[in-house]
Amino acid sequence: AYATSLLLQIEIIEIKNTSLIELVVYGSEPKMTKDIADAIIDRLNVIMKRFKVSQVKEKKYFIKNRLDEIKEDLRSSEEQLKNFRINNRSISSSPGLLLEQSRLIREVEVQTQVYITLKQEFEMVKIEEIDISTVVQVLGPPEIPTNKIKPNSTKTMLVFIIMGMFLG
Repeated sequence: AYATSLLLQIEIIEIKNTSLIELVVYGSEPKMTKDIADAIIDRLNVIMKRFKVSQVKEKKYFIKNRLDEIKEDLRSSEEQLKNFRINNRSISSSPGLLLEQSRLIREVEVQTQVYITLKQEFEMVKIEEIDISTVVQVLGPPEIPTNKIKPNSTKTMLVFIIMGMFLG
């Protein structure tokens, strides 16, 4: 029952047109409200960090698999070009052979560029994996409240006085 009433004292406000949220914790003890806000922020940071690590690992796994595939394709293309050159020593007089060699060279170049790009991405993901630190940015850390916000005892007292006079 205590946890349920505690949840009713936590308010999360989305700030329009931004990715910012405001966390407000209401409670009877000022220090407790600050501690609760700190705990929520810490827990959110842990959850977001796990999520980010999971995303980075998934990306790394995908790139690694794709890198292995492209590496094999590149080897195959290079092997085809080598075999073509071994089997066709004098191709200068044959337009068909020149065209085939051009196509094989282009395939090797494309595979090389894809391999280089994936290798760079793989290195970037490895750096990102190490660099994951705080995911949640706290713009204003929780503070111990100095003023009582809820309930407003003056307002409540006035309502009861007016109701008493009306009923009396």
